[in-house]
Amino acid sequence: MHLTNAKKALVGRSVVVFLFLLAGSARAQTVTSTISVGSGWPHVAVNPVTNKVYVANGPGDEPGASVTVIDGATNTATTVALDKHPGCFGDCPTPVDIAVNSVTNKVYVVGWFSNDVTVIDGATNATTTVAVGSTPGSAAVNSMTNKIYVQYRQQRPHRD
Repeated sequence: MHLTNAKKALVGRSVVVFLFLLAGSARAQTVTSTISVGSGWPHVAVNPVTNKVYVANGPGDEPGASVTVIDGATNTATTVALDKHPGCFGDCPTPVDIAVNSVTNKVYVVGWFSNDVTVIDGATNATTTVAVGSTPGSAAVNSMTNKIYVQYRQQRPHRD
């Protein structure tokens, strides 16, 4: 594919303008507040419709295996505990990923040792748990189809 000189100049200007705008907007960013959450698992998801931020806290964190819900309008935080249920072993539940469906206002928290996904109702913070396969690792949401995809970590064979 060959670009004419005019097209090359247009592409070059577009990139320069984009970088200039990007650099200009980066300077305008400021920290408005700091909100304490758990120090463990760095998993964050945002619902842009409700302006809520969800932070997964691991079992070693205070307040324990939970999700901190931050209201982006007021910067207030609420903690949603993740239930420890029968069959859960070790440090569980251990949230390893979090995803949001902004259309249904549901939050999906992947539990590593508990082999489940906790579903949080974004309106009430009520939770339900759905069993999934062994060692789930991450989740993705398709808001258009309301399908949630959970990835499993493959166990590597032990070598002596």
